[in-house]
Amino acid sequence: MPRPPQSATSNPQSAAAGPPTEGALSAVRSVDLPSLSVSYLSAEPDVQEPEARARSKPNDRAARAVICLHGFPDSPRCWAALLPALSQAGYTAYAPWLRGYAPSSLQGPYDVERLAQDVLEFADHVSPSEPVSLVGHDWGAVITYAALALRPE
Repeated sequence: MPRPPQSATSNPQSAAAGPPTEGALSAVRSVDLPSLSVSYLSAEPDVQEPEARARSKPNDRAARAVICLHGFPDSPRCWAALLPALSQAGYTAYAPWLRGYAPSSLQGPYDVERLAQDVLEFADHVSPSEPVSLVGHDWGAVITYAALALRPE
C-alpha cells in the first residue's frame, strides 16, 4: 500500500503535543498496561462542534472507538489516512504498535493468542464500558480474528 504524503496533519512526528484537532493524528502516545507498554497514534472527533457531536454517536449500538492493527512489517503509520477519516466520521480511532514493534514492548511471547490478549487489554483501556471495532491488515487481521474468538462481544 503506498504511503500517504507527509504533512503536518498526517505525520505524527510533527503533530503538536496536547489534544489533537479533529481529523489530525496525535503525537505518539504510550500507556503502561499490566502485561505490556503500548505506544499508539490516535485521532479524535471534535465533540465541541454540534455537527461533530452528532457524528460522534453513529448509532446507539455502534462502537465509538476503532482500533486499527497493522501488519508485518508495517507500523501504525500505515493507517495515517484512515484514522483522520474515522475521526471526521465521529469515531475515536487508535493504531497501536503491536508487541515486538518499538516503541511498544519488545519482549515476547509473540503467539497469536498473546497478541490478541494484548489488543483486548488495550481495548479495555481505551473504552472500558463501550464496545470497540477492530480493523486488521495482514498480521493485524489474524490478531483481530483471534481477539474476536476470545471475546466475541
